[in-house]
Amino acid sequence: MFRHLLPNALPLLRSYIGNQSGAAAIAYASLVFIGLEADPSLPDWGAKLFEYRMFIFDDPLLILWPTLALATTVFLFQQAGDR
Repeated sequence: MFRHLLPNALPLLRSYIGNQSGAAAIAYASLVFIGLEADPSLPDWGAKLFEYRMFIFDDPLLILWPTLALATTVFLFQQAGDR
């Protein structure tokens, strides 16, 4: 049974895990951004975005780096799931 089902299910499972991992990363960063994190002393991209939001007009590059890191991570999860 595994010999027939597993080879056909693995590409779909890998794609699903890649998509859901990217969605989970965005969801976690969003929850941390609005203040629902588990431990506020831990560094996180959502916490950095929340911390730097007041400097968006003075120094926009501060908010750019955590955003690029999060976007790159989600993109790499998506690409890993598509291969």
